[in-house]
Amino acid sequence: MLTPRRSGTFLCIGAPVVSNDTPGNGVGWWLFYSKDGILPKGTVVFEGGNGKTIAAAAMANAYGNTIPLTGVGIVSGLPLGVPVYFQIGIAVIRGGVATLSPGFGPGAVDPIAVIGEL
Repeated sequence: MLTPRRSGTFLCIGAPVVSNDTPGNGVGWWLFYSKDGILPKGTVVFEGGNGKTIAAAAMANAYGNTIPLTGVGIVSGLPLGVPVYFQIGIAVIRGGVATLSPGFGPGAVDPIAVIGEL
C-alpha cells in the first residue's frame, strides 16, 4: 500500500523472473493497482472498476527461463492522501505451472517491482 503525497503520479517498473515447468508453454504477468485493498487470488481486474493495469509482459515459451521479463508504466491522477494497493498477477499461457520470482539465482533478493511517486 502506498499513499500519494506529492503528485499522484507513480512510475512502476516490474522485472520478475517468470518461468513455466512445461516446454512450449508461457507466462504473462501484470502490475496493477486497486483502491479496494489487496484483491483475492483469482480476482479478475476490471479496468476502471476494481483496479487498473499499469505494466505487463508475456513470454510465449517460458520453459526454463532465468532472465527477468521487464515491463514499465506510469499511472497518474491518483488522489492525494488516498491509499493505493499495488499488486502483481501471473497467469499461464497454454498450460503448465507458472512461477514468478525475484532476481537471479537461488536466494535472490532483487525486487520484483519498484514503484515510486514522481
